[in-house]
Amino acid sequence: IINCQLSIVNCNAQSSTTAAYKAPKQMGDSTYRSNLFISLTDANNILEKPAMLRDSTFKNSTGMIRYTLNYIAVFKDTTSKGRIFFTYEQYKTEPEAKSIFESIKTENAKSAAVKDLTDTGDEAFLVKDTLNYPFVMIRKQNKVFKFKVYYLSDDKSLNELLKVAKRVVTAH
Repeated sequence: IINCQLSIVNCNAQSSTTAAYKAPKQMGDSTYRSNLFISLTDANNILEKPAMLRDSTFKNSTGMIRYTLNYIAVFKDTTSKGRIFFTYEQYKTEPEAKSIFESIKTENAKSAAVKDLTDTGDEAFLVKDTLNYPFVMIRKQNKVFKFKVYYLSDDKSLNELLKVAKRVVTAH
């Protein structure tokens, strides 16, 4: 499964609740923080285990801003596996975002069954890799949201992931 993640190098503090989103005034506004996307409480609920924010980065490049998060389960024993990768990308134009979305969806469809998701953004899909770990990608206008979870516990976790994804996209 292709989910186009970046290497993540920077860590920011995390609050336990999701704050209201404040739209950036322009591309590259550095107001993005982890709690504007996936909160620690969200991560705990998705993984069904205590989690911690391992990394978060903000990158502003020509024509796009990218924000990434990486949550991991807090290690207590051998069952404490769990990881959430999240990427938010904002392009200058909607056609750019649509092109990225379509190319990643097409590549994923070559190796796995892609399920379209309704009522989330302008277009969205869910695909699971050979280990049944989900990747969700959503496009809303000129924005692309990517959610990848490793060591997902069960259907309750998947439902929580989809609920959080829908809320994040709606807020942005």
